[in-house]
Amino acid sequence: MPFGLKNAPMIYQRMRYGALFHPDDDSDQVEADRHASSELDPVLRMVNDPYTDIFATNEPDESSLVPRRSYVDDICFGGTTFDDCLNTLDKLLARFEECTISVSFTKSIFCQSKVDFLSHEVSAEGIRADPKKMTAITKLPFPKSKKVMQ
Repeated sequence: MPFGLKNAPMIYQRMRYGALFHPDDDSDQVEADRHASSELDPVLRMVNDPYTDIFATNEPDESSLVPRRSYVDDICFGGTTFDDCLNTLDKLLARFEECTISVSFTKSIFCQSKVDFLSHEVSAEGIRADPKKMTAITKLPFPKSKKVMQ
């Protein structure tokens, strides 16, 4: 890491984000960065940046690998059918190979109906809080006074 280890997670996440959300040619990004750096207003530059669209629309661009979510070195994806899952996995692994990103298959979990991901339970029914972690909250006694509530 050229700027020290404290920046490593951010740099790694950006690399993974680029591989998953923007599988376009890197020269387009270089040109976009060059054009953006010539503008004077940084707020306008951020608003008009095509890479912020996912945050504005809550939808990645059509060329990305969906449906899946990524956080640092964790990726979760699924499909309506087993074949959809395999198709997404094939695209994901092909994209990782293009970007020279390695995957530890011993740490990977495939073809599950329910998985734990970032302290949430992800399944076909949706995303919900991990029941084990919710136990501590649900077992709290109901507050009996204003002081206890504070």
